[in-house]
Amino acid sequence: MQAFDVVIIGAGHNGLVCAAYLLKAGYSVLLLEKRSVPGGAATTEEAMPEEAPGFKFNLCAIDHEFIHLGPVVEELELAKYGLEYLYCDPTVFCPHPDGKYFLAHRSVEQTCTGIARYSPRDAQKYAEFIDFWQRLLRSIIPVFNAPPKSIIDIIGNYDLQRLRDLFSVLGAPDKTLDLVRTLLTSAEDSLNEYFDAEFLKAPLARLASELGAPPSQKTLAIGAIMMAMRHKSGYGQATRGYRGVSKSVAQPGAEPGW
Repeated sequence: MQAFDVVIIGAGHNGLVCAAYLLKAGYSVLLLEKRSVPGGAATTEEAMPEEAPGFKFNLCAIDHEFIHLGPVVEELELAKYGLEYLYCDPTVFCPHPDGKYFLAHRSVEQTCTGIARYSPRDAQKYAEFIDFWQRLLRSIIPVFNAPPKSIIDIIGNYDLQRLRDLFSVLGAPDKTLDLVRTLLTSAEDSLNEYFDAEFLKAPLARLASELGAPPSQKTLAIGAIMMAMRHKSGYGQATRGYRGVSKSVAQPGAEPGW
């Protein structure tokens, strides 16, 4: 019976990435998946073979944002195995029943110009809103890109700009208390606090719900960060569909034609 250092159950995109890093570190890994196609929530499949033969759909994944905040693509050399992203600009379009619409570009300034057509106040508040969440995002990325509880690695991930961002949201007691208050509330509360116009709040609330909970859910105001991420790094569409991520990680063991 063959022995392995690590056994991973589930070949979703997280399981695949974990296995890839373990293999890179020299461990032997057994990756188990009950389906014939690995990828989990990051697959592109012919879901309606009778109704739409030959057409493939991204079944679960919507947009790729978080992967661009870390070093996975570069460290695992996924481009070498065919992963390619197309970055969208504009990033969001949402028409409103009253005739207004929200059109977001990767440029915050360009987005604010569009908002100002309907509400100069909300355009100004939008710049403040995105600035806050981007500073928070930059200040916590070093934590997510370090091993759990590894203080040395976490500290090593901070540069001068990220330290400035960290102290800008945590530096003084009033800022710390305000951050705690914000994070304990809901994305809906945060949006209502910043903005007046429904044409703007509606798409931001929809993006916040991508965390898997309604925007009214308390303690999940962090969902409001989703729009800031689209400005910072944009969101990518994998050229081969979302299977492109899973297939790139699984190379060279991916099945031919997958």
